[in-house]
Amino acid sequence: MVKPEEGVNKGEPREVYILPSHLMKIVIKEDADILEGENIIDHYMLIEGNSFLTFDTNDIIHVKLPNPFFDFNGGHLYGLSPLKVLLRNIESSNDAIAQNVKTMKNGGVFGFIHAKEGNIMSPEQATQLKEKMKEMDRNPARLSHIAGASVPLAFTKISLTTDELKPFDFLAFDQKMICNVLGWSTQLLNNDEGSKYGAYLKEVQKNSITNHIIPRLTLLEDALNKSFIPLFKGYQNAEIEWDWSELPEMQSDVKEMVEAYSKVPITPNEMRELVKLDRIDEEGMDVVWVDGNRRRIDEQGLSDIELDRAFKE
Repeated sequence: MVKPEEGVNKGEPREVYILPSHLMKIVIKEDADILEGENIIDHYMLIEGNSFLTFDTNDIIHVKLPNPFFDFNGGHLYGLSPLKVLLRNIESSNDAIAQNVKTMKNGGVFGFIHAKEGNIMSPEQATQLKEKMKEMDRNPARLSHIAGASVPLAFTKISLTTDELKPFDFLAFDQKMICNVLGWSTQLLNNDEGSKYGAYLKEVQKNSITNHIIPRLTLLEDALNKSFIPLFKGYQNAEIEWDWSELPEMQSDVKEMVEAYSKVPITPNEMRELVKLDRIDEEGMDVVWVDGNRRRIDEQGLSDIELDRAFKE
């Protein structure tokens, strides 16, 4: 946060920047006792190459994910990125893609061409065969891919084919692990598996928002309400509140919602608010109506039949 140090707006944030977390260092106070529970942070430092820029703790809003790894050097003060858990899966995914590209470039499996059993290929013949294969590979003409040999040939492979390695199976596994840790579903990806679920996709989208987006919004909401909003004059008792119900994925079917709430006693204005309409300041709009909205609840009374039954009892 950039705040003026003097004037009528002293201390009120004028600008806010998102700092690159991977370039930030938390500098601990000298002789700080980590176990005492005091604020042990002296200042923050942005390190980029040979440039060192320091920030006072009062100018920083530190929003981070929980980190269970405690140490006496302050390592637990940094948030623990989910990507750290996924490091092996990311490396595995990269290796699978690299191996697939390598196989496509070399044209197939590795192996040896040799004479069949009972036949002998001299070193000179082997060299000539190799040179001939290089020449055939360079020439795009169809007839150049046909050649003769003086001895019967065989091929022994010394590596697995792409089909045997099944790199896409490993990619699918790594993809699923990455999605699970980050709080997303593989069904949201543009793959064949996601197209099988159809109507269920809306629930998957809602779960992703509930399990992934809302928890992070809550972290940011708490940080801003604690360290940002109180700095503005007149807003000490105000709070930021995210309304994620406005997201299309979080909105229930309007028809089903209206039918459900029409069975409980609510005011017309409350019903309008449910469907995101403005309130109407008219007589009767804040009164509960019953019997298909024909009678007001404060005018309700026992019918003649019910009164007669009550006196008889």
